[in-house]
Amino acid sequence: MVVLQVEDSGPGIPVAERERVFQPFYRTLGTDVDGSGLGTAIVREIAVQHGAQIQLEDANLRYRPGLSDQGGAAFGPGARFTLRFPAANARPDAEPAPAGSTPA
Repeated sequence: MVVLQVEDSGPGIPVAERERVFQPFYRTLGTDVDGSGLGTAIVREIAVQHGAQIQLEDANLRYRPGLSDQGGAAFGPGARFTLRFPAANARPDAEPAPAGSTPA
């Protein structure tokens, strides 16, 4: 399994909206963030195409030591996206590697 985590230090995503942010063009009302609302929908589709699981949770960055020392910059709880990709040979549609070969 390969695990990829991405965290940010923004305002976080309310629990009630966490499933909705994966819908194309969904934007949280009341934010001044640029974008079209496609990023998380694209990430989810890529995850599905690769047999990966995606999880969204608070990053809890405001409680990490040393982060409050960043020049007084305000930061929120943040969001953490975790993607879990199966090993290549664990995918049901993957062809087995030839005997004696090494992974690329």
